Amino acid sequence: MPFMTCPDGLSLFFEDKGEGTAIVFVHGWSAHHGFFREQSSALLQSFRVITLDQRGHGSSPAPEQRPQIEDLSADLLSLLDHLKIEQCVLVGWSMGALVCWDFIARYGLDRIGGLAVVDMTPRLICDDEWALGLRGSFTAEHNRQTLQRMSDDWPTYARHMAPNLFGQKGRSNEALFDWTLQQLLQNDPGTLASLWQSMAQCDYRDLLPRITCPAMVVHGSESALYNAQTAAFLTDRMPDASQHEMAGCGHAPHMENPGEFNQVISDFVTAR
Repeated sequence: MPFMTCPDGLSLFFEDKGEGTAIVFVHGWSAHHGFFREQSSALLQSFRVITLDQRGHGSSPAPEQRPQIEDLSADLLSLLDHLKIEQCVLVGWSMGALVCWDFIARYGLDRIGGLAVVDMTPRLICDDEWALGLRGSFTAEHNRQTLQRMSDDWPTYARHMAPNLFGQKGRSNEALFDWTLQQLLQNDPGTLASLWQSMAQCDYRDLLPRITCPAMVVHGSESALYNAQTAAFLTDRMPDASQHEMAGCGHAPHMENPGEFNQVISDFVTAR
């Protein structure tokens, strides 16, 4: 199994397949590199496809100090350095999009040839002036309650959360749903709670106009987490962005309809 060592000594699992333009897939909260298995197997015919397990996920162990989003973006930089990647296309799904935005905020765009954002918002928490966060109604008090529930009983929380990942296509795929739930149940709640709280503190709205590289915003028409207005906001704020809605899909369109998703990413990377 391929591992690299981060500057703080933590081992990070990754896979590096294929040749050509490098596409780095950055997974969401509580997921791992295997959630991009359909992309890894299909796109390597035309591109260099890189997936990773972010710290505290999958085969990458959690550090003694609870991780923050900034730690994950530093890990992404370390991975690019380790693989000697001068420029790549980042595909960030859910929390992975926050990691990509944080990377850009801290390290700039020199190594980013394109950015695809998959069903995410630049700010989770809603208030009187922001209604495009999680579910359009997720307040600071909801966040406090959510952290408590996931810390008190992760298995119950994971079973409650799993259906919200999918739209009609995903929920009707029993094998996909069962596999996903089993992966979620293996997570460490302390690590996830730390990252969730870090996510809740993120706000990248002011960063969006400075993302001048080509960008693609992909969202599911049946997402239970973010709506079409959120995708439109991102598309409008990033100067060189386009948008693609995947019908019948929810928060994980790359898993629910991998054929369509892979074509969207392939066309995006090729057209840059």
